[in-house]
Amino acid sequence: MNDLKNRISKLNNYIVSNAQEVIKNGDTNLNIFDYDPEDRYKVQDYLYNFISFHAKDKILIIDIYNTIIEILQEIDYIDIVIEDEKNNGLAYANKIIQSVLGIGTRNDDLLKNTILEKINNSNKDIIILTGLEGCYQIIRGHTILSILESNISKKLIIMFYPGTYDGQTFKLFNKLGNDNGYNATIIAGRQEI
Repeated sequence: MNDLKNRISKLNNYIVSNAQEVIKNGDTNLNIFDYDPEDRYKVQDYLYNFISFHAKDKILIIDIYNTIIEILQEIDYIDIVIEDEKNNGLAYANKIIQSVLGIGTRNDDLLKNTILEKINNSNKDIIILTGLEGCYQIIRGHTILSILESNISKKLIIMFYPGTYDGQTFKLFNKLGNDNGYNATIIAGRQEI
């Protein structure tokens, strides 16, 4: 618990000290804060009650899982997905969700467009991404980072990742095989504490 508190404190200091530099330079700065999945609720508590409290005027938190649910509700597709899962299983329902959202397959990728719209309609300089543990079978972290890297500038982006990130590859939940690689900065890594 103390290690996690120390890491969260370092993360908060990083946010406060680096956001203006990123914006001034016009760069998009992609960062990962990885954590043990069993610490999910502690991490979320710190995120919503500590970090966002100290920088709430600068931070936009986007929960990817909740964003997917919002889109499915908006296009009136949530009941269909529930029925698909009941009748054909979770894997089938997840493939249908990927198809309906158009993830990575077409220009009208609904998830990508919704995330970008949330960011572009906000005047926040820091974007925090959460909720990957609920939708990892639909979209992976490296895909979201690729979307943001090629479409967003002048933002400090921090992905809260439930697993391990070693500087190049992801290991979701510290159990699943390595996800595709990505080159992002580790913030307040476990090795630093």
